[in-house]
Amino acid sequence: MARKNIYMNPPLEQLLEETQPGKFSRRLGEVVERYNIMLNLTDMPELTSDEIMILSEVICGSVVNATMVRAMHLSVLDAQGNADIKNKLSKKLEQLSPTQRLKLIELKRKAVTRYNRRIPHQSKRNSREK
Repeated sequence: MARKNIYMNPPLEQLLEETQPGKFSRRLGEVVERYNIMLNLTDMPELTSDEIMILSEVICGSVVNATMVRAMHLSVLDAQGNADIKNKLSKKLEQLSPTQRLKLIELKRKAVTRYNRRIPHQSKRNSREK
């Protein structure tokens, strides 16, 4: 396999420090694999299309951290949309575990990534010519 360069953010720096020399990529693979196992074994409630739209607004513009995950059920109340739907969604999210909330974030991220891959990106040269 070809070597890849990755951005070493603080969590990856910490993982590197905690890992035996020369074992970082193996350890990172284990962490990703376990995270995926956790998400795959997590059941999700049904969401309506209106609830998904509200969640999209909350998730897409947010930095994902512990505070965001913990307060997700409150954040939907500030989003645009029908007040009754937002209240019902807030109550539904309040009952979710942190893992279920993370799975919602991941599902949204994957949907955005799939969408972006379908849109042809212009080169910098073409965008300067316009």
